[in-house]
Amino acid sequence: MISDTHAIIKKYFTTGTDNICIPELSLRIHFVPFSSDTDTPCENREMLASMRASVAAEDNTVPENKQFVYPVFMPYNRLMSDKVIILLHGLNERKWDKYYTWAHVLAQETGKAVILFPISFHLNRGKQEWTDPHLMNRLVEERKSQFPNIEASTFINLALSERLTQSPERFFLAGLQTICDLNELITHIRSGKHPMFEKNTRIDFFAYSIGGLIAQVMMIADQEGILSESRFFFFAAGSAFQDMNGTSRLIMDSKAYQRTLNYYTKELDAELGKKGIMHDFFEGTALGKAFRSMITLDRFSAIRNQAFRRFSDKIRGIALEEDKVIPADKIIRVFTEKGQIPKGSIEVVHFPFPYSHELPFPLKSELMTPQVEEAFQHVFRSAASFLA
Repeated sequence: MISDTHAIIKKYFTTGTDNICIPELSLRIHFVPFSSDTDTPCENREMLASMRASVAAEDNTVPENKQFVYPVFMPYNRLMSDKVIILLHGLNERKWDKYYTWAHVLAQETGKAVILFPISFHLNRGKQEWTDPHLMNRLVEERKSQFPNIEASTFINLALSERLTQSPERFFLAGLQTICDLNELITHIRSGKHPMFEKNTRIDFFAYSIGGLIAQVMMIADQEGILSESRFFFFAAGSAFQDMNGTSRLIMDSKAYQRTLNYYTKELDAELGKKGIMHDFFEGTALGKAFRSMITLDRFSAIRNQAFRRFSDKIRGIALEEDKVIPADKIIRVFTEKGQIPKGSIEVVHFPFPYSHELPFPLKSELMTPQVEEAFQHVFRSAASFLA
């Protein structure tokens, strides 16, 4: 049962430990250090630092976001690997718990290593105070007083909600930093410099939720063919940003969502009419155009659709019928409306138990049923079969 597997991994898992061996699961977990250095000579990193300095300068100096570790789940009998799956997680995640069993089954079923890579300012890349329930609960009450009609405001989403309300630019800046980091990671692995991977290791992706948007932007912007051999499995992921509903007690409150949506669908266009670093990035770089093409489907549609056609046989996915955050029909629209990939490449499923985008599989043992186990195995065996 996945609840048993989760309990075993949770018992062993302590971020920062060099090496965890779990013989009963035939699993090893390594924590690998990473430095996200915005001073590295790189056009996108230089533009990132400049844009961030203009809207949220304090974010350039958060140490947790610059120096961190990421977990690598490795089959027990492997010291090095020539194949890896990078798992991209959801928005406002603060703990890896949900992904223990996901990474384990992908490693077990494919024989590959699985990297859990944290998005900028998420998980162990965020400030410790953002996960302090006492501090956050006090600030929630202040926020509710400031915005009396606010919905879904909780201590869990308070930090992200406050940050996006103050500066909605943080959404794409975090995405840009994450993509810069991933590109560095890919280069490091492929060059043979990573201690756990052989030179020219094959790199595939399992993209969930907002991690799907990151994967899509990378695919669309991949002019040099760095990802040309990679496969991508999307789970509850893949719609345009405009078609997502981010209001959730676990993601962000209604004020933050409306502020962020309004900025990217209305204010950004006006801002790009002015000369400056934002204009240069969104109008003059492959990543800028790729990001805008995934905000609404009427922008840069040709480059988006061309990219998905290029990856046509390397894209599969599962969407959730009852998903309120990233609706299934909106995912299918992005990938298949113009014949980019075969319609059957995205499967829509409905589980016979209460589920949501944020919690597709209950973790609490009392909620575990054979139906939950069956649904979990269907999703991850489908993913493993495609990514193997």
